[in-house]
Amino acid sequence: MSTRWHVQLLEGLPPDSRRRLSSQLRRSVRAGSPPTRRAWALTVQQELNGRYRRCA
Repeated sequence: MSTRWHVQLLEGLPPDSRRRLSSQLRRSVRAGSPPTRRAWALTVQQELNGRYRRCA
């Protein structure tokens, strides 16, 4: 399975968030249940929103 699309979404995230989500992606791929594009986009969006909420 190609995860290029999933990884591209992580580009705009801060390093700590990128690290956390990329390890989550690796674990799910190894387990044989990679996230759907819709679910992954939602996860990344929530991480972005949560990050900005914490800083404000």
